[in-house]
Amino acid sequence: MSLLKVVSYELNKIWESDLSLDKKLPMIRNEIYPAWSEAEELNPFFDFVKEANVSGKRVDLTGFDCKHDLPYGQKNYIFDFHSFLVKMKIQIAESSE
Repeated sequence: MSLLKVVSYELNKIWESDLSLDKKLPMIRNEIYPAWSEAEELNPFFDFVKEANVSGKRVDLTGFDCKHDLPYGQKNYIFDFHSFLVKMKIQIAESSE
């Protein structure tokens, strides 16, 4: 069961991965713009998320960003989106029109 739930392509993909919590949280932090993720005030928040997860409490985070220009999104978004279209049998236009 996911104890941290986020609404963002990059964060969801990282959270749903088989990585350990100690690897996921730094990756998730790396997928948040530095103006937010590097703020000292955010440290207690990530400590809380980790402690809640370890103790079995559920923590839900939600947010939305339509840009996929951070490391994970740049590397994986197009491939995952294409795979989704193929899986759902959604026709992909072959012309630029």
